[in-house]
Amino acid sequence: MIGIETEMGTSILEVLSTTSYETHVIASQSLISEISPLNNSKVIVHDLDLFEIDSTIELFKQMSAIIHAGMPGLFETAHKESLFKKSKSLTEHIVNIALFAQVKKMIYLSSASILKSSPNKDIIDENSDFNSKQLNTCLNNIFLEEQEVWRAWAEGMNVVILHSGIALGKLSEGSVLYNISQWRNLDASVKMGSNGFIQINELAESVVESLDERHDNRRYICITENLSYRNFFEVIGKNYENHKLKRSIKNIPSSHFYRLKKLFGISTNEDIHEQFNLIKAEFEYSNHEFLKNFKLNNAKS
Repeated sequence: MIGIETEMGTSILEVLSTTSYETHVIASQSLISEISPLNNSKVIVHDLDLFEIDSTIELFKQMSAIIHAGMPGLFETAHKESLFKKSKSLTEHIVNIALFAQVKKMIYLSSASILKSSPNKDIIDENSDFNSKQLNTCLNNIFLEEQEVWRAWAEGMNVVILHSGIALGKLSEGSVLYNISQWRNLDASVKMGSNGFIQINELAESVVESLDERHDNRRYICITENLSYRNFFEVIGKNYENHKLKRSIKNIPSSHFYRLKKLFGISTNEDIHEQFNLIKAEFEYSNHEFLKNFKLNNAKS
């Protein structure tokens, strides 16, 4: 498994540690004390530089599948574009070694936001095209990484692509969900769009379930509910109104970048513009295939 540095990666690892799978994780020893699932006896940690080709090939030869959970978020760095290019190159490198080592399968956690609706169909589904011309820097990187995984499929590897909606994680100090809990009583004149959402634990369970061969060579849009951002902010605010951060924000003009900075924990004006535009956009996804093929509770079609 690659990508445990993210909350998503840690959640996947927690699910894997409850199964019979022998899980190998590429991570530095310094992370072991920080990520509790790494202390599980079923998890084998490899402090390995992926560009040590001989060692990586020998490790990959032992693997029946690779889970690529994505790279850590890089919004906070001034060298974002450079790091994104390195992330794409790393995925290309992983695919090359996996093909050489004859790994049978790769699961890649992608984003539903890289897909677009068609002129004659508003709802985005598994047959939708890539929105490669209108992606921000982060989503463009995910798009390029996913192309590398499809290249693995073209060369004979089984792949599963999971296009995640907005994954909602734990309500911890400083998290996006924690900051969203402040957004209440939004001014009706503020344009708000919509998107697809899923709980991070449900997404993690779906990633692990994708190891089953019946999912081979398929892609799924992984959302459990379509919801407007206005309703989403109100629901989150009500659910966590007793939390110590509970002040209302009545208006969000696009010039108030500091509010978006506080919400998303990002720093540059360019990033804030990207996030604000996403909040205004309307996306509706079909989750029919996802709900039909995965074991989920409390999901809404």
